[in-house]
Amino acid sequence: MSDRTALYRLRDGSSALLYVGITNRPHVRFGNHRIEKPWWPDVEHTEVEWFETRAAAMHAETIAIRHEHPKWNKAVPATDDKNAAGRAPWSPPTPEIAERLEALKERSDELQHLRAEIKAMTKALAIMYYEAGAPITIIAAELGLDRKTVYRFLGRPMS
Repeated sequence: MSDRTALYRLRDGSSALLYVGITNRPHVRFGNHRIEKPWWPDVEHTEVEWFETRAAAMHAETIAIRHEHPKWNKAVPATDDKNAAGRAPWSPPTPEIAERLEALKERSDELQHLRAEIKAMTKALAIMYYEAGAPITIIAAELGLDRKTVYRFLGRPMS
């Protein structure tokens, strides 16, 4: 089971912050708010930010409530001095680190795009080799693939 947890912000039509919360199922939570909260009709915009752990999301929620002052949050959640691993809770990165993280994310996106292009070209080569009569084992060796991948690229059942 994943510990990923979303931090969400609910805003009105003028982008004023109404509420900040956390959940692992945003649409279910929003449905509950729709039923239970008299302020829900004012919500026009939702923002969802995912965190790898519930502890990280809780820490971010505390920071958001303390610094952004949402209209309908009644209490600021308490934070522990240490998390389950015995480390201080997560805190937002400095601007310099945030800038470096954003640059890394952009590079990661570029790499994903390049991987997709390489896969498409490799698949095209496998098909060309196959149409030219090359055996599957030769195609796999030439392209550095296993036989199962070659069969999958060719859309054929493995024999």
